[in-house]
Amino acid sequence: MTVDVSSEKAFTLIELIIAMALLAIVMTIAMPNVSLWMKNSAFSAVSRDLVSALRLGKSTAVSSNVNVVARFVSGAYTPAGGVGSYMVFIDDGSGGGTAGNTLRDGGERVLAQQDMPKGVSLTLTNFGNVVTFNNRGFASSSGIVTLKNEFRERTVVFTLAGAVSLQ
Repeated sequence: MTVDVSSEKAFTLIELIIAMALLAIVMTIAMPNVSLWMKNSAFSAVSRDLVSALRLGKSTAVSSNVNVVARFVSGAYTPAGGVGSYMVFIDDGSGGGTAGNTLRDGGERVLAQQDMPKGVSLTLTNFGNVVTFNNRGFASSSGIVTLKNEFRERTVVFTLAGAVSLQ
């Protein structure tokens, strides 16, 4: 019994090399776009997390009948990021702290806290770096928090009425 080799379907070495070369070209073109997409996706997530933290602070202030403070640390923009942080906490004096002093002391409960990750800078606040939400959901001041990465800038805006939005 003989087998006719010419009737079998297979790729030649030349076809495989051409396919690998085309794949390499496509990957070279696509990788910068994928990298940019990943950086912007992470930046958007940090921005949304900040909005969520402020909204959580406002709703906790109303539902628990307490003052909730958001405290920001900002700095100068750097492409490497990692600049700035925020903390949202209940300022009720629990655990030996002092209620209403806008400082987290004693055992006051932290609702949200984040240091800015690599590539993201918290660069500007225009309200003195501290805002307090009272038991009616009103903010002690209105303000803007600016987040930057090497490609984009987003602002988180909050009003005296306690509305928080991402722009």
